Amino acid sequence: MQNHFELFHLPARFAVDMDALDAAYREVQGQVHPDRFVNASDTEKRVAMQWATRANEAYQTLRNPQKRAQYLCEINGVDLQTESNTAMPMAFLMQQMEWREALDDARAGKDAAALDGLDAQLKRERKGMLEQVGRQLDAGDYHGAAQGVRALMFLDKFGDEVQYAFEALEAWGLGGGGGPPPRPPPGPGGGGARGGGPPPPPYAYTPSGARVCQSVTCWYWCAMFSSLASPK
Repeated sequence: MQNHFELFHLPARFAVDMDALDAAYREVQGQVHPDRFVNASDTEKRVAMQWATRANEAYQTLRNPQKRAQYLCEINGVDLQTESNTAMPMAFLMQQMEWREALDDARAGKDAAALDGLDAQLKRERKGMLEQVGRQLDAGDYHGAAQGVRALMFLDKFGDEVQYAFEALEAWGLGGGGGPPPRPPPGPGGGGARGGGPPPPPYAYTPSGARVCQSVTCWYWCAMFSSLASPK
């Protein structure tokens, strides 16, 4: 079966020509548009629908840089192991600790400006990491890129918590109008801020969505043991 890149006749690289991707997607969708199958058999209509669905999934994957990076790892035989491998470099873990302490302080002080600063730091870190992952992928370092993709998943989950803190300040009437655009609340199941309640409980989420304790002490030791247990 063709992979997503082959479907759109594009080279399997992280750096994608978006105009070419858009044009190829429109061409595929035009070939399987329902209007072309008005008089076709039920089987032909079903096959056309399957192709349309597959083209849409492929397009959405390749349009999103993080999904594209993950997909490139997978088609090159690298399992991201999001369910089992949460070990990260110590420098990344220490940075996460600093950000988490900053988030705790901003929540406790109901400090919207501090949240704005933390959100800006996360965006810069994510942008730089995504660029690094792209370079690794196009150089054929799929294992190195896989670790970067896992780190991006951690940053996304932490970004959700920052957004949740913004929502809590808005509910308390303390928001300064800043912060990122609305995003779903962290963790599986969502739920959102309700009636100006307290900040979210002390939990974080792994890339796979599993809930773990995020208190500074517990999170630090979990991270330490995870790093020490990871294969060198």
